[in-house]
Amino acid sequence: MFILGFHVIYNGLDTEYLLEQLIPGHLYSLRLSCSSIGGHSDPSDITQIKTPAVAPASCHPPKISGKAKANSLHLRWGKRIKFMYVL
Repeated sequence: MFILGFHVIYNGLDTEYLLEQLIPGHLYSLRLSCSSIGGHSDPSDITQIKTPAVAPASCHPPKISGKAKANSLHLRWGKRIKFMYVL
């Protein structure tokens, strides 16, 4: 469900919730509203939380692809999703 720029991620009676599968280094905006048989409250003030950025695991070492030339090498390495490579 989508409400004015926010997604409903929990609806229930508990007073806590574990929000999982978050993106490292991403800023999240959260707010809370309450409801009863009498209706819905206004939403709370927005809380912004940034998850810590996490360094990736070590990359696979580069390997020579084909034959080395006198003035160049063609290198290949294993792909890791969503990472930029610096050689």
